Amino acid sequence: MRSPIDAAYKICSQSRETLTHALWTCPLARNVWALGRRKWQKMACDEDQDFFNLTLSVAQCSTNEELQEWFMISWAVWDARNRYVFDNTQLQPSTILSTTLKYLEDFKKVAKLGATGVLSTT
Repeated sequence: MRSPIDAAYKICSQSRETLTHALWTCPLARNVWALGRRKWQKMACDEDQDFFNLTLSVAQCSTNEELQEWFMISWAVWDARNRYVFDNTQLQPSTILSTTLKYLEDFKKVAKLGATGVLSTT
């Protein structure tokens, strides 16, 4: 006998689990985005909008640096979702964002390393 699959999103139980809900409209995701860039805090997106199209909208009004941040935060929200679902660990939105921005800062520093392996200050 098969067990029914619960389509509700495990973190908030408010909606069916979709990529857009998990990364954008879930209360946990909204709280993370609310701590980020002001231009993203108020962006409208309904549950039925595809996350790809939302990302295209963000790309049209963002610099390359902002877009890097968008993708890193999106990944971090997904990672927080996985930690909750698989490890029963729920991270605070401020922790999710601060850790993510630190990862991005570290990545940018490493990307500036030249062939000599010395961190460029320019």
